[in-house]
Amino acid sequence: MRIVKVLTRVFVPVIVLAVGLGVMLYPAYTKSNYQTFQDKLKDAAKSEQALKTGPSEPMPVMPGEAVARLEIPKIGLDAYVMSGVGGAVLKQAPGHYEETPLPEGQGNSAIAGHRTMHGHPFLKLDELAAGDQIVVSTGNGRFIYRVVEKKLVEPEDVSVLDQTEVPRLTLTTCDPVGSAAQRLIIVAEYDQEA
Repeated sequence: MRIVKVLTRVFVPVIVLAVGLGVMLYPAYTKSNYQTFQDKLKDAAKSEQALKTGPSEPMPVMPGEAVARLEIPKIGLDAYVMSGVGGAVLKQAPGHYEETPLPEGQGNSAIAGHRTMHGHPFLKLDELAAGDQIVVSTGNGRFIYRVVEKKLVEPEDVSVLDQTEVPRLTLTTCDPVGSAAQRLIIVAEYDQEA
């Protein structure tokens, strides 16, 4: 019995401390992994291999490949976007909904990203307002969009991915920060005059 008491006094605090440190360090760990992957995509872009589209017709894009570079000057975002919105993709980058066209000034292109954890690229998305600029670069050029709407929807509302006649970019993320109770939606329209 005495050995059990001694072990309990020694190991329980050590286990509690280890779990506490793990919980505290996990966000930094996920941010570091995200940044490492983004750095690799930037290096690949320098050698013109990161964005998988061609000038005349799109090349096949596999889930997890980079398809665009997303820049939102107002919130300091500069990130590469990967194909797909699965958990593995969103740990490394914002993800392009594959059922929507690429953000090249046609139809409604949609991109999802995390607000917390995994680099939290969309953390400040709620700070965007009408008229703010969003720049998307693909293998086919640079496309400028202007924010026209910010709204909240229920998680099961996928109508935000519906196709449109007007060239549009839709950004989706969870809301409020740290919760998946709703989805924050940013709608931007292609600025043909930019």
